[in-house]
Order: sequence, then C-alpha cells, then structure tokens
Amino acid sequence: MKKNENKFLLRIISASLVIFIGFVSVFAKERIRNNQPKSIPRLIAHAGGDINGMNMTNSRQALDQSYSEGFRYIELDISMTSDGVPFLVHDWNNGKFLLKKNDIRNPPTYKEISSCKTVMNLELLDLARLAQWLKKHKNVYIITDIKDDNLKVLQLIKVNYPAIVDKIIPQIYKFEEYEPVKNMGYDNIILTLYRMRVTDEEVVSFCQNNSLFGLTVSSQRANQEFLKKLSVLKIPVYAHTINEYSVYKKLRQSGVYGVYTDYFQPDKWDE
Repeated sequence: MKKNENKFLLRIISASLVIFIGFVSVFAKERIRNNQPKSIPRLIAHAGGDINGMNMTNSRQALDQSYSEGFRYIELDISMTSDGVPFLVHDWNNGKFLLKKNDIRNPPTYKEISSCKTVMNLELLDLARLAQWLKKHKNVYIITDIKDDNLKVLQLIKVNYPAIVDKIIPQIYKFEEYEPVKNMGYDNIILTLYRMRVTDEEVVSFCQNNSLFGLTVSSQRANQEFLKKLSVLKIPVYAHTINEYSVYKKLRQSGVYGVYTDYFQPDKWDE
C-alpha cells in the first residue's frame, strides 16, 4: 500500500513539474512576443540619419529630423571617452570634426567634450540625453553600434537606464556575445558581420539556432547564394550603408529585406 502511495505521489509531482515548466515556457515566449516590435522596417536611419545633408552626426537634431521623416528605427554609434563615459559619436576623428577641435586628445575626456562648441550648433548626446529623447518618442527603437566594449556598455544601459532597455536593439559582433546580451534582458538582437571573419555556413548555423531580430551584412556580402541559404530562416537581412536607389533595388531583388541609409526617407518611400 505504501509503495502505491509513493508511486501516486511521484506521478503527481512529475505531472506538476511538466505543467509548471510548460507555464514558464509559455510565459517566457509571451514576454518576448510582447516586447517584439510590431513591424519590421525596410529602412533604418544610419548614425542618426542626416541633418542638412551631413551624415554620421548621431546628434539630437539628426534624431529629430529622422523622426519627422518617418524613421522609427534609428541606428546610433557609441564610443567611449578616455574616462569611460559612453558618448554618441562614430569615432573620435569624426568627433574632432563635430566638436571643431583638431587638438583634442583621442579619445577625449567627458569634460573636454562638454566644454566644446559644435558644428552647426549640433547637440551631441550621451546616454542620459538619449534616454530623455526616447521618453518623448516612445515609438522609436534604437539600434546600437557600440565601438568599444559592447557588453560593458549594454550592461551600463541596463543598470542606469532600465526604462529604455525594451527600446534598444543591440548589434552583436561575435557569436559569443549572444547569450550574455540575451541574459541582460535584450529580447531583440541583430547579428552584424562587419567585424567578423566567419563563413556563410557558420552564420547560417548560428541563425538556425538563435532567435534574431535581423542580420546585417555589407552590400558586398549580400550575394544571392548566401541570401538564398538565409531565406528559409525568415530572418530579415539588412545591408549597410545604402544611399542609391538603384543599389537598393538590386539588393532587394537579391533577397535583402532592408537597408541602413543616410538619406532615404520612409515618409516618401516608394517600394
């Protein structure tokens, strides 16, 4: 009798565990689904988009203009100052131009940046100012292009600006970065290949086994054979940085889903 009771209890415990695991799995999937963007864009503004014909400023004015042109997905560059402050600039040579300071150290301190005047009085941004901008533009997603210590900056965003984590779509530059970034709570991740030396087969295998928002490649890497292998995975493939419509059309015909661009405008776009 005792043995039968024990077997019965074990069956109940096993069944309960199965139900619990199933519930957790459904909950996790639902959480990810709720955090997924409701639409996938054809166009992503590169480095904030252009402002008065100038590209790669990552400035507040560029963000404002991109938003007014219909962009809701904007890629931004983040570089570190010499004292460890993330700052929205493509690189410090670009930063010297924007700050009108050829004699500034490379990289400068945050204090040095703060005291500089800028080209066209552009407002350059740190993460705090970006968080403020996102608070006013709740339907925008930011795709990060972090130049220095990707994981460190993403962790800093998570800790110091948790309210914007759901609006951040990190780009990763190594397969090994995927799990740490996912574990930080970033549900939408883009694998970008411009820093990687990997074969098509390695990329396809990774994409088969991991959930991605998208894959970003150079226009040279976007060949039909590679894209055909990726097409069955239903992962949007983006090419960077495309500013000619004829090139865009060729890429689309080859199987590219969308592009990063400096000058195309979603509100005037004819697919």
